[in-house]
Amino acid sequence: MSRRKKGLQHLILTKDDILSECHPHNLTWEEFIKDCKKAVNTSEIHSDEWSLNDEELANAEHSKNARRG
Repeated sequence: MSRRKKGLQHLILTKDDILSECHPHNLTWEEFIKDCKKAVNTSEIHSDEWSLNDEELANAEHSKNARRG
């Protein structure tokens, strides 16, 4: 299972607030989750490429405690 799929599965199982914040009012929860899963599984809308500075940016973000827990 890809990192993206695992991440979405975790958000759904833990009922993470970020999903609620992103849930549009004109969709049912089931439609929203279905669309999220479709987006995760549609490779044309995202890239698996890593830039050369991804690790550097992640470390800077971590050191600033900018990540949500």
